[in-house]
Amino acid sequence: MKNKITASQSKQLSTSEFYKELYESANDAIFLMDEETFLACNPKTLEMFRCSKEDIVGHTPIEFSPEKQPDGSMSAEKGIKQIKEALAGKPQLFEWKHKRADNSEFDAEVSLNRVIVKNKSYIQAIVRDITQQKIFESHIVKSEEYYRLLIATTNEGFWRIDKNRKTIEVNDSTCQMLGYKKEEILGKTPLDFVDKENKNVFKHQLSYGSRSDHRSYEIVLLHKSGDKIYTQFNATTLRDKEGQPQGSFAFITNITERIEAQKELLESREKFRSFVETTIDIFFSISPSGYITYVSPNIEERYHYKQKDLIGKYLSVSTPTSEIPKAIKAIYTILRGEQLQNFEIYQKDGHGEVIPTEINATPIIKNGRIITVQGIMRNISERKKFEEELLLQKTSFENIFNNAIDAIYVQKVDGTFIDINNAVVNMYGYTKEELIGQSPEIVAAEGMNDLNKVASYIQKAYGGIPQQFEFWGKRKNGEIFLKDVRLSKGVYFGEKVIYA
Repeated sequence: MKNKITASQSKQLSTSEFYKELYESANDAIFLMDEETFLACNPKTLEMFRCSKEDIVGHTPIEFSPEKQPDGSMSAEKGIKQIKEALAGKPQLFEWKHKRADNSEFDAEVSLNRVIVKNKSYIQAIVRDITQQKIFESHIVKSEEYYRLLIATTNEGFWRIDKNRKTIEVNDSTCQMLGYKKEEILGKTPLDFVDKENKNVFKHQLSYGSRSDHRSYEIVLLHKSGDKIYTQFNATTLRDKEGQPQGSFAFITNITERIEAQKELLESREKFRSFVETTIDIFFSISPSGYITYVSPNIEERYHYKQKDLIGKYLSVSTPTSEIPKAIKAIYTILRGEQLQNFEIYQKDGHGEVIPTEINATPIIKNGRIITVQGIMRNISERKKFEEELLLQKTSFENIFNNAIDAIYVQKVDGTFIDINNAVVNMYGYTKEELIGQSPEIVAAEGMNDLNKVASYIQKAYGGIPQQFEFWGKRKNGEIFLKDVRLSKGVYFGEKVIYA
């Protein structure tokens, strides 16, 4: 019997020491209190409240609380209510703003439980400092608010679905992109906003499987109006702790303008390619050192070269020896950053025939450095031939014009002399320079001609009705004489004139 008592006492002692150790080494503040005051506390309490045991025992919880709690309630009233509930046998767990002995405040989580000792009810209070937790929660809230604001204000669309592919969140940009109200999208799947072809794309991308949780893809959505919206989805799968998919979200970029621009660019390139290959002009590019880097395919038809015969070769390959200094001088002009306009130079075709050409070229500058020269070359053989014929015609005309026996004037519609022949010079004694640019008044006898009538004759002749009349002229020496004048409409080197 004695041994049993000793064992029992030993067991009680061991248990007592265990709970004492637990009480004193706990990381939470532990109080024992009656309805109003603290009766005992563990060492952590003194550390947490930055005071001595005497400052705690015999004092009330309200002394270690600010006047009001964060929700605006009075600490005294709210505290008494929580204590009474605990004493009534209802465990209490709540957050509380406590005040230390130095008046600094901290957030705490308080647990109140009733304990009965020798038939008397007490309260065991456990206080845990949750300041860091509250700071962390505040950061989370702020972070969530920030991302909510980011999602709400970004120009990018945002689309979130659950594990059943039902839409649970979209931002205003997505709604504007699709032309739907938010409530018209929520609860539906992305498959409801694409055509049949793109539905298969979506099904593949929305299948979680073992593919990457982060993916980027392009897909065509349908606007409420039926228009196609070209988009790029940057999607992420959301998983729980066990790695099971719980849904996904995506940021959406409207790339319709880019796609349309690409289409226009492709069409433009095709048109340009067609133009380059069919035009009579040759498009080319030359390196700053004078090597041919590109010629358009029509070089074969126009100049009897294959592209491979010229590309990579120095410009002398198609330039006659006599023209090389001229070509090099032109290159130097371009290397100074100047454009080459209407530059005429002879070139050789693939058969060795020398052809007159006209070149317009521009330096292409990148980062302040000329990287290439691009230009257009045109065969001007026909133009040169025409110019030669025109020159011959002009020479023949001038010979006939200047050697005619009759005086001949070329006049504008207002009567101004554009040109005169040698017979006029001989008739009036004026030089050509003295008469060209003057009106008929300079060779008219004063008061002997109706100049208004003469002007009307000129107008009628310009209208296509030949005129003939007598006119009193006056030579430079003052001599007056009568002459017969005939007017007719004509063309003088492309300009409509009157021949007199």
